[in-house]
Amino acid sequence: KGSLFEGGIRTPAIISFPSKLPKGAVRDQAVTVMDWYPTILDLCGIPQPKHPLDGRSLLKVIASPDAPSPHKVLHWGWGNGWAVRQGDLKLIGRGKPRPGQKPREQLFSLTVDTPQSKDMSRQHPEIAARLHALHADWMKAMEADVKARLALGTAK
Repeated sequence: KGSLFEGGIRTPAIISFPSKLPKGAVRDQAVTVMDWYPTILDLCGIPQPKHPLDGRSLLKVIASPDAPSPHKVLHWGWGNGWAVRQGDLKLIGRGKPRPGQKPREQLFSLTVDTPQSKDMSRQHPEIAARLHALHADWMKAMEADVKARLALGTAK
């Protein structure tokens, strides 16, 4: 897959637990592979770990097609690129801009007839800037988390 466009990150998933889950149900909410761990813990009645998880339990999503996504914002990184999605808007960026340069970014709506075919960043620079700031804040938090884990000897 290896692309930050929907064709590279959107993947169908199937879960079966006949005694606890509806059969033949389809859901369209945005979730991530990291959500399976807390979901399976919940299904098995196992308490969630005390340390924070990136994933969220999908039990509400599984129970109702109208349940909101458990994520207000989703982030991806691949190679020299990154993406951030909030609702139906997605910003894809490439690399780190040099001082004084504008970042190479594309803003897309995922609800139009041909999603990710028209870059909206020039028409909506305020949305691109907001999503860029969300990504920058997330990156700072991830870097701080890695540094903290390295200091505790729990990351390599």
